[in-house]
Amino acid sequence: MSHLGEFVALAEAVGLTAELDGAAVSAVCEAAGAAGGTRVACNLSGLSLQSPKFLEDMKTLLENRPGMADRLVVEITETAEIKDEDEAAHMIELLREHKILVCLDDFGAGAAALRYLRAFKVDYVKVDGIYVANALQSERDRGFITAMLDLARTVGAQVVAERIETEEEAALMLELGVRHGQGYLFGKPKMELAARIAGQAWQEEK
Repeated sequence: MSHLGEFVALAEAVGLTAELDGAAVSAVCEAAGAAGGTRVACNLSGLSLQSPKFLEDMKTLLENRPGMADRLVVEITETAEIKDEDEAAHMIELLREHKILVCLDDFGAGAAALRYLRAFKVDYVKVDGIYVANALQSERDRGFITAMLDLARTVGAQVVAERIETEEEAALMLELGVRHGQGYLFGKPKMELAARIAGQAWQEEK
């Protein structure tokens, strides 16, 4: 697990997820404002999605930043299980009403992904990178990716392939029918924003 992943896990364990995710959304809104017309993505924990307090905080943030919502993408992670699916569905409905795109992150990596795809209306599904990394050599992994594509199409969602690092991998994803990709081939992540989010969350708690 990365240092950032450890930080998120710690926040979930000690009950600071809503504060961390609130700081993340605020920082991402700032980044979106500086990115022209480009959409900017933000991961949200399952704990925040089922939190009534976080729902109210999101309403306030969206009211205070008019015109920003349609430049955001929210990615639902599986770091914490969503137990109250009705509350989470209410949050996702609010996000989509404000034109925020919703994505299931790391699809295929965890046991809950299929349940979430059934329960929630999402715009995108991100195929976990382990399948993409093995797809060139493994017919079995290519079959899994094709099956995920079929599932996503059934619920009206588009598919993004994670961890694309070579032209060959990108070409194979296109051949399989995946039209969107993410990975080092297209650009490396910038850790400065993540560090600022972590610092902001800590300051808010103090």
